[in-house]
Amino acid sequence: MGFIPRFKLYESNGITLRYTFIAVQDSNYPYSNKKTIEHQGLRGIGSIIVGAGDEPWDLVVESDFLADDYEALDVLISALETAVQPNTAYILKIDRSPTTSYSYRVKRIQPIEYPVDPENLRTTYQKARVIFRVNSW
Repeated sequence: MGFIPRFKLYESNGITLRYTFIAVQDSNYPYSNKKTIEHQGLRGIGSIIVGAGDEPWDLVVESDFLADDYEALDVLISALETAVQPNTAYILKIDRSPTTSYSYRVKRIQPIEYPVDPENLRTTYQKARVIFRVNSW
């Protein structure tokens, strides 16, 4: 089996591990968020484009929870809700390789989504969708 990237959420100090997302199925990273500003002259032809920093954007992490029964599944969901508090500054690190990672300053500003699966009804399986706002602190 090859390399599997891990999604780890740290306290704002970037050292204290807060939560590790297990079984991540989908995400929209990496994302080019470089903002530019174009200055156009009133009388001249052309413009000057300068870099203006990083824009905020939404980073989506979708993961699956698997458990033996409803109670065990509820424990996993409660752990996620407890660990990833809204409007709290975190560092999200996503492995690029065994020795390097992406690092994002994030906050969760939306409720965690738990889509309904009519085949399972949260007895042993549940999807979770967490949306973080990047560059928000």
